[in-house]
Amino acid sequence: MSMVQPKSASQPYEKPRGGRLKSPAGKRDFKGQASTAMSPELLKMVAYCLAPIDEARARVLREFDPPADWEDFCRFCLERGVLNLVYAKLKRAGREEIIPPPLREKMSRFYMNIAIHNELKLKSVVPVSALFNKKGMDFLFIKGAGMLLAGDYCDFGERIASDVDVLVPESHRAEADRTLAELEEWTRSNPNETRPTVESKWLNKWGVLIELHSRLLDLNGIPAETPMNRLWNNAQEVHSNGAAALIPAREDRFIQSAIHFAAHHSFDLAFMLICIADLAHIAGKPGKTLDWEAIHRRLQQERMLEHGGDGSGERPAGIRTDQAGDGIYELTRARALKMGGVPDSAAVLATFGK
Repeated sequence: MSMVQPKSASQPYEKPRGGRLKSPAGKRDFKGQASTAMSPELLKMVAYCLAPIDEARARVLREFDPPADWEDFCRFCLERGVLNLVYAKLKRAGREEIIPPPLREKMSRFYMNIAIHNELKLKSVVPVSALFNKKGMDFLFIKGAGMLLAGDYCDFGERIASDVDVLVPESHRAEADRTLAELEEWTRSNPNETRPTVESKWLNKWGVLIELHSRLLDLNGIPAETPMNRLWNNAQEVHSNGAAALIPAREDRFIQSAIHFAAHHSFDLAFMLICIADLAHIAGKPGKTLDWEAIHRRLQQERMLEHGGDGSGERPAGIRTDQAGDGIYELTRARALKMGGVPDSAAVLATFGK
């Protein structure tokens, strides 16, 4: 099998907390910072662009009025890492013509740059995969790289991925570092870092960054070995340009995406929309249904359900997408208010899926 190929109530603006998202060339086309409030209609348009486009969603997108200030709208989406995705979905819904021609060209270029960079990233790690396989080492492509290899998104231009995250067992960590050192094109960018809990970083001449992880976070009193064993036991094999690699199972990609946003990025608003898009694309893959019972069991075993109910581990009854969205909106709104701001992007969740 070959690698999955690309297919042809208004809240005042509050800049997302956290560091700026890395992105390829093209970001400089959108200078400045968004300054106007996003209307509920525009937030709803963004929300509809975060999920796979079917005919029903395409029909809704075709009914939206275009934003009054496209430059401001583009900067709003860019700062949240979804400008490329919004462009791709508008194009797929047949709404590309509503974008003013000069901005349409910039958005298209930005989207294509991401597609090219993502394909370059995956091709750059083919020799690494081949050598790891030759040495009999276990390795797992996680996060954005795993989703791209799985084909969760329609094409490589829809998902920003700043690096390639690879998980290896702790027993293989030293050998993995030595193996990368054998490849002339890769250079260790943090050579003085020796702590096993911190990833080693490897950079090539094309600017592709590999982050080599050997541990996950200990969460809820559950040792990191538990989710790591889950990832390894359920892993699925894919082939990228002739080299075999493992990625997390679909249910585990869904769980990992949620945990990555909640635990690793502490509900950082700069990553919120990317996380929602990840969950929507993993769960909404045409023709495939997530095994929700398996997800429930895994979350229960790792004490994740205790954060969504009364502590009994029982699944709440009657939860719909809009109810979950309203609940997450209130949670993030309350958290942001403590930080001194109101999260306009959190309002997307109030309309997502309705």
